[in-house]
Amino acid sequence: MLSRPFGFVQFEEARWPPASDYLHVPVSWPEAAAFCDWLTQRQRGRFRLPTEDEWEKAARGWSYRVYPWGDTYDGTQAGHSTGRPMPCGATPTDRSPFGILGMGGGAWEWCAEEYPADGHLALRLLKGCLWNFDPDTFRIAHRRVWREDGRCPHIGFRVVWESESE
Repeated sequence: MLSRPFGFVQFEEARWPPASDYLHVPVSWPEAAAFCDWLTQRQRGRFRLPTEDEWEKAARGWSYRVYPWGDTYDGTQAGHSTGRPMPCGATPTDRSPFGILGMGGGAWEWCAEEYPADGHLALRLLKGCLWNFDPDTFRIAHRRVWREDGRCPHIGFRVVWESESE
């Protein structure tokens, strides 16, 4: 799993102007999946959205942490008092045991799974948390669902890279 977004600017530069230090939002689930396919065609290996279990393992590491950075929250690890997004890595304490940044307070991130729903709406799982949400939602176990065609300034994604030998 990548610790910082990359390449998305080349994917749709007109829609998302270059801003390499900031998360690229809003992104719908089909757009995120299309980016993974696009990147797979241009790089070695396969790129895809993480499953919920993969996302949680990347955030938690090999222990049962409450938050990506540990078991306590003191207000400095994630979220921002400005109410505005911050550059990637601006909160270095929001770091998983694997060194992945922003898993607690960057953006809601799409996961691969479809969420069972009544009706005709396709729903997908979101993990992570927004930079200005309640600290309880920074917990690794917290999840949300959203319409897969929905775009929101709070939703982005990470990718999983599978090497050619996997």
